[in-house]
Amino acid sequence: MSYPPPQAGYPPNQQGGYPPPQQGGGYPPPQGGGYPPPQQGGGYSPPQQGGGYPPPQQGGGYPPPQQGSGYPPTQQQGNFAPNQPGAVQHQPWQPNSGESAQPGYTGDDVPDSDPEDNEDAADDAGPDPDISKIGGVQGYEQVGLNDWVPPPPQYVPPEDYTKPPEQYSEGAGLSEQEARDAMIQFVAEHCCYGKKPAQEHVIKAIKPSTAFHYTMETFLESRSTKWVHTPYRGQVIDGPQNGYPPGPWDIVCTCSDLFQDQVERIEVPHTAKVQQCHSCYGRGFKRCPRCHGRGRVRCSSCHGRGHKRRYDHQTKQHHNETCHWCHGSGRRRCVRCGGDGRVTCNVCDGCRDLKWYIQLTVKFEDMVSDHVTERTDMPDELIKDAGGMVIFQQTLIRVWPITHFTDPDVNANSQSLVQYHTSTYERAGRILQQRHTLRNVPVFEIDYKWEEVNTRYWVYGNEHRVHAPDYPHQCCWGCVIL
Repeated sequence: MSYPPPQAGYPPNQQGGYPPPQQGGGYPPPQGGGYPPPQQGGGYSPPQQGGGYPPPQQGGGYPPPQQGSGYPPTQQQGNFAPNQPGAVQHQPWQPNSGESAQPGYTGDDVPDSDPEDNEDAADDAGPDPDISKIGGVQGYEQVGLNDWVPPPPQYVPPEDYTKPPEQYSEGAGLSEQEARDAMIQFVAEHCCYGKKPAQEHVIKAIKPSTAFHYTMETFLESRSTKWVHTPYRGQVIDGPQNGYPPGPWDIVCTCSDLFQDQVERIEVPHTAKVQQCHSCYGRGFKRCPRCHGRGRVRCSSCHGRGHKRRYDHQTKQHHNETCHWCHGSGRRRCVRCGGDGRVTCNVCDGCRDLKWYIQLTVKFEDMVSDHVTERTDMPDELIKDAGGMVIFQQTLIRVWPITHFTDPDVNANSQSLVQYHTSTYERAGRILQQRHTLRNVPVFEIDYKWEEVNTRYWVYGNEHRVHAPDYPHQCCWGCVIL
């Protein structure tokens, strides 16, 4: 069902519409329609014939507009759902027991007069959905509006799963000229550093050492389910009548790349159902939040007075001038609803029905932990981003810790991180792969002398980065920092 294209201009004003401005400008109060004053008890009574909202007709959908209504005639009369396999036919809306015939249009929040124009008025979200009305699905009885995490399947190691041998590579050295060039480059990257110490310093000793950066990764798959909804537009419904839904871990879902974060959302088969929209009670529209259903708002230019106070510089007197925004009426047509007082439901998008189904969310996450072994006074955090050489790497379903490396600190931390990942992430999801990597990052501590200063700096990583906290000229001559 769709609306015909808009016609040029406004249609002639019939009974219940807006009459043209009278002499002096402005819109007089609407006659023969609109919204009557609130009844005793603070409610908002349904409008009378000649404007407002007519009661729902047999067959559902929007009833044919009466004379003076704001909506053009629809092209199709009757049910909204098209004749497709699995499509659900609409039924006329009827209030439940104890439910108001005009839900959402009663209460103390309905103003007695046109409200102040509020451009930021948010759409009413309506009441929360009642999951009990949807009905349970076999195997998904615990699923609600929030994520429910099913327990992952138990890991069974494959047969003949043995530990492979550990093999390591070696690193490289650093010459005196490479150390000097690294210091000159380091000073060039700092505008306030003086160049003379970098060019004239005398290297007394180069002490090579090796830092090890160990990284443990677990590629984890976790799954969660919850009820979600989307506007029902007549699409085919795969409901429980087509069979039993598969379990959360029985649905096939694969990732495109290992050790890369990825999220997939899948509709669980045979769980879809069609329910009346809980937000608009199956009407397809709701009260306009900007004008509270009245169709007009108080003019923001004159604040509802219909005129403005002006000062005439020639006569040196104040006088009242008719507001040109509202033509003296003090009210303006609501731009949110076009003066109709209602807007399309933001939950069902005007379709009146919602398709509910259980959504399976599959997350592939790379869980990373690392440790740095470095025995100089240089900060260990610098090693993590420095370039090095991979001397050991294994990728298996379950990795074994390193036990035969020459540095005992690497062996101890590898065992600790592997045990932590296995015990922690087996409960959080299904472990698809594990990978641990050991990098060799070269570190050189250089003792040097410049004039009367004896100090040191470090050159580390394959890029020959420099860490020189005691550089003599950290602020060059003539440099003024404002």
